[in-house]
Amino acid sequence: MVPSFGDYTDLLGVGRREKPAHLVLKNLKVFNPYTLEVRDGDVAIYKRWVACVGRDLEGERVMDLKGLYAVPGFVDAHAHPDLFYNPFTFSRYVLKLGVTSVLADIHDFSTSVGLELFLRFLLVDSPRLPVRFFIAAPVISPPNPQVEGDWLLPQDLVEELSRCSRVFSTGEMVSWINLFKGKREFLERIYPFLKAGKLMEGHTPGAKEEKLQVLAALGITSCHESISFKDVVERLRVGMWVLVREGSIRREFRSIIPELSRNEHLLSRVMLTADGIFADHMVEHGYMDFIVKRAVEEGLDPRWALRMVTLNPCEYLGVSRFLGSISPGKLADLVVTESLDNPKPKLVFKEGRLVKDMVLEIPSCYKRPPFPIYVDEGVIPKNFGDIPVMYVENKTITRLRRIHLEKERMKELDCNYLVMIDKRTGEYGGCFLQNYGYLEGGFAISVSHESHHIISLGGSEKDMILAMRRVIENGGGACVCSRGSELFFLDLSFGGTMSFLPIEELAVKLKELKELLKRLGSRLDDPLWCAVFLSLTGLPEVRITPKGMFHVKQGRIVYNG
Repeated sequence: MVPSFGDYTDLLGVGRREKPAHLVLKNLKVFNPYTLEVRDGDVAIYKRWVACVGRDLEGERVMDLKGLYAVPGFVDAHAHPDLFYNPFTFSRYVLKLGVTSVLADIHDFSTSVGLELFLRFLLVDSPRLPVRFFIAAPVISPPNPQVEGDWLLPQDLVEELSRCSRVFSTGEMVSWINLFKGKREFLERIYPFLKAGKLMEGHTPGAKEEKLQVLAALGITSCHESISFKDVVERLRVGMWVLVREGSIRREFRSIIPELSRNEHLLSRVMLTADGIFADHMVEHGYMDFIVKRAVEEGLDPRWALRMVTLNPCEYLGVSRFLGSISPGKLADLVVTESLDNPKPKLVFKEGRLVKDMVLEIPSCYKRPPFPIYVDEGVIPKNFGDIPVMYVENKTITRLRRIHLEKERMKELDCNYLVMIDKRTGEYGGCFLQNYGYLEGGFAISVSHESHHIISLGGSEKDMILAMRRVIENGGGACVCSRGSELFFLDLSFGGTMSFLPIEELAVKLKELKELLKRLGSRLDDPLWCAVFLSLTGLPEVRITPKGMFHVKQGRIVYNG
């Protein structure tokens, strides 16, 4: 990000008015996140750089933007560019929404494509993306290898990645309980990042005072799991940066922002994030512009909201020398908008260039062949009677319950079969899922956080098998079958978990899938997201794995049907 020596000296010439800028944006209201001021002025851009901000500036090209605001390019300091879309289609779409940089937590992408393609993406493809990707490496992935499969990254590669200039952080450490317990194999994987002075992304739901003290001592630098103002304060006290969420998965603005807005002295180490936003939500609402709008609706000063998606993330990432504000000597990433309260972009500039729609070529190597496994009726759970079941509390949390279940009463007791198949070996585990809404059919998908093995649920064994076979044959997908017929299919053969579709088209397909699952019986607001989260072993209380139903706190399999 450092200018060449020639650009360096030319910038000085433009600043001294001895040399014309390449582009001058005239008559703007320029937001300064350092002082929270909005000042009238022009922005002079030389090549990729802001040369100066002032009055009556001259340039080779001039754009008169009278009455509009200029704010720095948005930064998401905890982005997931692999939620059914892929980093290429994500990058193309969100740049138009003013997002110019992200800390890309790509553990899902990496688990899907495998080690070789992860390294290709890190070193070859991510530097070419139109959005600036700061990489968070999947150091502890999967979170519980004893039931989810081997580590993606061998230890010697972890050491090497800790020294890589493209890697800024560990991926979020979902398995924080193992870190807190001081399990040596986990500590050995994060220590190189501590030694290299890199960031360590936390994921600490439920952790309170004493546990947070230990996690901070381990070197964890941030957490995005606060669900209350108290959680925010406790994490700030131990030196962590805090990200407050408002996305497709979790929404905490209503419970946190009003109190946070009354304590502005805390805001310099707080950031705003989506922590994952689905394609349909992005198309309908926006991305970081929508997050700013929602924070303002909950009472936050729009100037602070903007700082929390521009300068604060850059300070956290250690890149504010060149990013995060519209200031001399910084890269000319900026958003032109009509309002600070609702900063929907009218124009976006990335490194001094006006952003226009683009087509990104996706390398064919990311398309996965069929999975090398086979399934039949033997994978469906058959052990009925007095058994433990996985009870859906909400779209991300499940609890362990014990009931008496007979096959004939599955619909009456709102129980579905639930199966996970290891995509590499064919090993399978199964249990029963209660309170999802009994499905009149079968649903299978190759997205299952974080191991991304194949998951299937439903009330019909035959439809589940049909759906799983379709997903396996395609090398990834989402399939719904009912009464022996395929009702829906989405190709997810990019790595086995992502679509090649543009985000606009993917949004339509995801809405169709969610509505179909509801019509077939699910009573959940978002039955798709609940399904793909049933395997996330970093959340309470029980999760499905290829070895059966895993109790997170106890660290053991409690049922395999």
